[in-house]
Amino acid sequence: MEQCNDHGESKLYICLDIKNFYLCTPLAQYEYMRMKLTDFPEHIIQQYDLNSKAKTGSVYIKTRQSIYGLPQSGRLANDFFCEKLHPQRYYEVSHTLRIWKHVRCPIQSTLVMDNFRVKYSQKQDVDNLIQSLKNDFTLSKDWKGGLYCGILLSWDYENRTLDISMTSYI
Repeated sequence: MEQCNDHGESKLYICLDIKNFYLCTPLAQYEYMRMKLTDFPEHIIQQYDLNSKAKTGSVYIKTRQSIYGLPQSGRLANDFFCEKLHPQRYYEVSHTLRIWKHVRCPIQSTLVMDNFRVKYSQKQDVDNLIQSLKNDFTLSKDWKGGLYCGILLSWDYENRTLDISMTSYI
């Protein structure tokens, strides 16, 4: 049974970045594509002896996991993510997609692309979530909750304010 506590403590935030989120997703049916040899760097052609495998100047590739550019990549990644969280007793809120809650713990999160923002009261609750994700995903953690979807977040919990900025934009 999971340990969940909520003793009226203030809510904290962590931002998680799931590395290669789309690329981790296995395909139920393999995809096939054709690529021209001229699209490959020479060292790749040599390393994999692609000249001997080419037909009419192209090679055919079997894809076993999702790749960027597949129309179904987003849906497949979300389904895979659901498949991994449901056994841990997390569920997606029915009236607001991409918001996740736990059936007992006071923890809530949002998923946008490969960015996962988590609101929690107890560190052990977020540690349980991280542990359940680490089995299938590589994560980077920002315990200050300062970077989400390319937006810098500066939290002032005492004054209950948040400053946001995107330093690379005007």
